[in-house]
Amino acid sequence: MHPGSPHQPPPQQPAQPNNQVGAALPVLVGGLVVLLIIGIIAAAMIISSGLENDDPVPVAASPTASQSSPAPSASSAAPQESPSPEPSTSEDPRHDSCLIGTWRETSHETDTTIDGVRVRLRSSGAVQHFRADGTLQVRYGDRGINARAKVNNRTYEVITTGRMDYNWQTGGGQILYSNARATGTVIWRQSGRETGRTQLSGSVDPERYTCDGNSLLQIGPTWTIELQRINSAPQ
Repeated sequence: MHPGSPHQPPPQQPAQPNNQVGAALPVLVGGLVVLLIIGIIAAAMIISSGLENDDPVPVAASPTASQSSPAPSASSAAPQESPSPEPSTSEDPRHDSCLIGTWRETSHETDTTIDGVRVRLRSSGAVQHFRADGTLQVRYGDRGINARAKVNNRTYEVITTGRMDYNWQTGGGQILYSNARATGTVIWRQSGRETGRTQLSGSVDPERYTCDGNSLLQIGPTWTIELQRINSAPQ
């Protein structure tokens, strides 16, 4: 036998659905819903637990007005006034400190009368020592100070040797002298000839004076003396 064209199979009848599958479908859906609810509850519990375990971040409190730097008290805010210095009482009002020291006479002019002739004697070189204890010493030296004047072609000389000691104080622009003591000699000459010799004595007539740093001016009744300071501490 040889093959020839196949024959068409006969049509099959559709199978009827199984009644067991339809009955199990509601049960399956209900189980899925229960599982979904359980999952949601579990997730919520996990999230809540995580939130409870997180430590809250502390927030720094801003300082209030009462916690800020304290306001300065009235005693610290107000400037303290320094007490006024008391005036110095070391200055001796009876002894001008400008005078204290050693002075040399640079010019000494004296108006006097010799043998009835009015003359102006001029000299320089005597040394005056003013001490802070109120004592004064005027030194003329062993060779003496020669005061000279020339009138009508005649030469008049007064040579003073030795020293004089005084007590002194100042007041009213004057130097006031007291307790004069002298040791020395005064020799009078006219044109080289000695005309007299006397013991040295000191005058206590007050002098007006001007003292300015290293310069001193003394003005007496018949004399004017200019002096320069040698040092500030008498020797």
